[in-house]
Amino acid sequence: MRRRALLLAATTAVGCSPQSPTAQRWPAPPAIDPEGRLRALHLVADQPTLVHLWARWCAPCRRELPSLQRAAPQLAARRIALVMLALEADAFALREYLADLRIGLPVWRLPAAPANLPLPALPMTLVVDAKGWIVQRHLGALAWDAPDRLLPAV
Repeated sequence: MRRRALLLAATTAVGCSPQSPTAQRWPAPPAIDPEGRLRALHLVADQPTLVHLWARWCAPCRRELPSLQRAAPQLAARRIALVMLALEADAFALREYLADLRIGLPVWRLPAAPANLPLPALPMTLVVDAKGWIVQRHLGALAWDAPDRLLPAV
């Protein structure tokens, strides 16, 4: 049975359209890329993106990351980019943590929560449309590779 990734349902996600007064463009916060360089985190142009914010100290994040790793190929097949963004200052500790969980996805690091991106809880997943608008926010862990999940419609 082919597994499908994610539908951020209205019951579990906060949706906002680009026309809504609460809509926000992706702020491109400064972050440390997987190679250790500090730069603005711009998303892939003209491609919808899931931005997954998490931290090592977050127990729900630890449970969720392996299912996200397994769902990544389905996201890529649908041309949905995935950006993993960890709230973490210690590069070595993060590498060890990811190795322990067998997570091979590239991860950007945020040494601190950005002021221009409200972060009420972790994990938090943002769906950013191809034009750079945050169109959905989901707080909490998901079973990304559950058979009944669908990909986001962006």
